[in-house]
Amino acid sequence: MLAFVDSSHRPRITLDYNEHKLTQGKALFIAAFNYWEDPDKLEWSQKLDRLHERSLRSERVYKNTAHMTLNFHPRDQLSDKDMKLIAAQYLKEIGFADQPALVYRHLDAGHPHAHIVASNLRPDGTRISNDLRSPYHLKQICQQLEKTHHLTPVRELTPEAQRLRQTPQKYLQRLQYGQGATRTGIENVLHHVLDRYAYTSVDHLNAILSRYNVMADRGSEHSRLYQYRGLYYRMLDDEGKRIGAPIKASVFESRPTLDYLERKFEINQVEVQKHQSRITANIEWHMLKQKEGDPLEKLINNLQRERILVVTNPPHRRQTQQPDGHGFYYIDFEKSTIYRDTDLGERYTALSIFQRTKLDKTLEELVHTQQLHLTHRKEASILQDPDPGKKLQLWIKLASQHDQLVRTLQKEQVQKRHKRHHLNIMREL
Repeated sequence: MLAFVDSSHRPRITLDYNEHKLTQGKALFIAAFNYWEDPDKLEWSQKLDRLHERSLRSERVYKNTAHMTLNFHPRDQLSDKDMKLIAAQYLKEIGFADQPALVYRHLDAGHPHAHIVASNLRPDGTRISNDLRSPYHLKQICQQLEKTHHLTPVRELTPEAQRLRQTPQKYLQRLQYGQGATRTGIENVLHHVLDRYAYTSVDHLNAILSRYNVMADRGSEHSRLYQYRGLYYRMLDDEGKRIGAPIKASVFESRPTLDYLERKFEINQVEVQKHQSRITANIEWHMLKQKEGDPLEKLINNLQRERILVVTNPPHRRQTQQPDGHGFYYIDFEKSTIYRDTDLGERYTALSIFQRTKLDKTLEELVHTQQLHLTHRKEASILQDPDPGKKLQLWIKLASQHDQLVRTLQKEQVQKRHKRHHLNIMREL
């Protein structure tokens, strides 16, 4: 038996992780300790309210919720009753006997295991000491429980147990509409993003949120929502189109309203400026490797190896096609910072990148020779406009076609080389 303990400051996130497994049929709810209601009649809101009420007992304790896993050897055939009894004895040994706790039996791994969600705040607001949850003490408890319940000893961490040791936030994935509660999904994304990244505007924030199919929406400048400083969060589909009903920022537990975000913008300014040179230095270095007319994908892939993501046309940007030379966002995962291209200076705007690599001329020539194709009639007139800023969004669109064209040509060249090599071998024979 192996036991692990993680801590969280958001009981709802930890609870939702297990409840989501429950709704997917990948978990069973097998026990509730120190709850006032019968476990079989407990609803989601009642489970959360008890944990949330405890989390409010102390403002000084940041991580007020424990998320524990008990992992058993695959040979152990444990009933739900057995697992419940072991969980109760385990909680007693680590000082949680009187704490509200929920036990879930998960079914999505090759070995039996249980997740326990519990408050580590006592009724008087004091925090239960970590001493009883030290690796050494947990090992002693597990060995004792193995003897008591005749369990198969487990001395090494299985791959499944290693994966389960990770906190749920590390497995955050792109949201898909209809595959779970919209509000819970968006709240999980916000919890993952808001305190992890340094952003200095709603646009910057949307550059990273779009990776998870989420958008912060202020509405148009003339809308009542915008004028009254309102803010919605909404889900996007994989094409970046809005889908489903928007949800007010004030509804979420963390209340990520515009006032909240603007306070974050001020705090983040220092962090963003401190790491700006890392982005510009990497762009300059990889621009040296970029030959005239090379696909944009080459530069993007080179920067990605430096843990810098180039977001070429995020969904929120598509709504405002302003000819300002701006089209890229740079997300630095190494430093958790986000930049609009114009923040870095004129040399690093999307417009400048296209012009410095002569990719703009290459794209227009390929359109002229019908190797790239326009999809709307008005695009032909845009391409004739003398203002390059007005052509930028079209260049970005054509660049993805160009990337595909280059990949196809490279694949054909490889196939020809293999064919020639094969013919040469046949001749020698």
